[in-house]
Formats: sequence, structure tokens, C-alpha cells
Amino acid sequence: MRLLSRSKGKVEKILRPLVNLLVRANIHPIALTFAGFVISLCAATAFLKGMLLWGGLLMLLSGVCDMLDGSLARATQRSTAFGAFWDSTVDRYSEIVVYSGLIFHFRQDVLMFLLLVALSGAAVSSYTRARAEGIGQECKVGFLERPERMLILALGAILGVQVLRGAAVFLAVFTHVTAFQRVHYVWRNAKNGPRWPTPEV
Repeated sequence: MRLLSRSKGKVEKILRPLVNLLVRANIHPIALTFAGFVISLCAATAFLKGMLLWGGLLMLLSGVCDMLDGSLARATQRSTAFGAFWDSTVDRYSEIVVYSGLIFHFRQDVLMFLLLVALSGAAVSSYTRARAEGIGQECKVGFLERPERMLILALGAILGVQVLRGAAVFLAVFTHVTAFQRVHYVWRNAKNGPRWPTPEV
């Protein structure tokens, strides 16, 4: 899948006028990343109150901020290692809070279980990539990345409970498929390579 990742260049071209506007307004990329997180909090609040349509729309708006901050950093020559670290960290929190809003709202429904499984898969797939990069392997593989996960969840919420159920089933399965794809990728590339130190427990 990874449709958004593959079309990243086209999306950035479409959003370029908005990036130019942000440059002229002297908006800092880190501030834009934080704004995306605040919007995610608003989405979670909407989900808590059962306002699925508004929650989904706010998720899409948060996603736009997430797409813009990297382009803005490059356009203003403010790309730094900390900025990338900050962006990844805030992205994890944003994903957790929107899932939490939905999980709390559907706490008496089987949908809560599906969302919990999907959230755990999202966390593990993100961790496997980060851990792989920590041992020197670029791990940009897998069926779903964060942008696709968030888009599927947002569209599910916008289109109603029944579609959201289907989206939750899909995410519950394929977030874990992605995690296993990344484990297999690292195993395949590392089994004949140099051994790395055993991590401390």
C-alpha cells in the first residue's frame, strides 16, 4: 500500500503555495508540528463526545500540518536532527491521543478491542522501524506507515460507525502485518551480516 508515501512528491507540489505562505508568515516548523498535535487533541475530544465526523475532519487537518512541517523546514533551511526527532515523537503522541478518544467513546463496544489491537500494532510497527534504524538499517518497508494509518482511521470516522468498524478491523490486522514485515526485513539483512551487541534489559 503506502500510497501516501509513494505520492509524497506530488502532495508536496500541491501544498507548495501553502508552504510559501507559511514561510512569509515566519512560522517555525516546530511550532507547526505542535499545532498538529493540538489539533489531534481537539480530534480526540470530539471522539470522546461521539462527534465522529468532526473528529475525522480534525484528524485530516492535523495530517496536513504533519505533511507541511517537513516541507517548511526544508524551505526555511531549518532541518535539524532535533526537528526530525521532535516530529517523530509528537507524531506518536498524536496517534495515541486520537485512538484514546475513540477507545474511550466505544468502551462498551467490541470496537474498543479492535482499536486497542490496531493501536498496539501501530506502536510496534513504529518501534521496529526506529529500532532498525538504531542498529544502522534503513527500514522503510511495510504495508502501512503512519500517514496511511491516520487517513484510514479518519475516513472511517467521517463515513460513520459501520465504516469505522471495517477500518478498525483492517488496521488491527495490517498494522501487525507491517511490524512483522519489518522484523523479517531486518532479519533477512542481518542474518549474514556482523553481529551487534545484545541490548541491555
